[in-house]
Amino acid sequence: MPRHPRTGKPIATYTSPDLDDMTADAALDAVIADIRSHPGGAGPSGFFTALRHIDLISHLALRFAGDAVHHLDEHRQMGAPWRPVEALTTAAVPLSRAQYHYTHVMAAIAAIGRPNTDTSMAARLDGLEHRSTLHGHLRAVEESLAEARCTLTAPVSAPPRTASAIELPAAMPSPCDVRRIR
Repeated sequence: MPRHPRTGKPIATYTSPDLDDMTADAALDAVIADIRSHPGGAGPSGFFTALRHIDLISHLALRFAGDAVHHLDEHRQMGAPWRPVEALTTAAVPLSRAQYHYTHVMAAIAAIGRPNTDTSMAARLDGLEHRSTLHGHLRAVEESLAEARCTLTAPVSAPPRTASAIELPAAMPSPCDVRRIR
């Protein structure tokens, strides 16, 4: 069970301020652990759980972007390592993708929870489609978080030398491409 960074006591859930006292790796691991221990779903608490997970992921994406700006300033002023800048900004991308998928999770939960007295086969199939959508987006959230984790630990390239020397590279697969072929 994860432990609170200041008190060392076991905690079952995290709040956004808890993440501020952790390293980027530890904060991302805490969010992943929290999401795994409190899975989203179509049950009565599903909407609240999805909102809480969106809050944690949003806070983490914002923190990664802010930390990257801090490291970028250190790099420019003192020649600090470039790796944190690129790792944090690159990891923020799959976190944003996870937010996107959790928004779709909320829409599916709302559709599944809609009162419906229609018991026809078409209505049942519609419910199955919403549940399939829900689980597909929850899988996509897991994949996005795994990609963010991989991005924090993957080697990155050296910084560009000048602003005029920046060229957009050809599209290349990510070394952290964890998407499964369906």
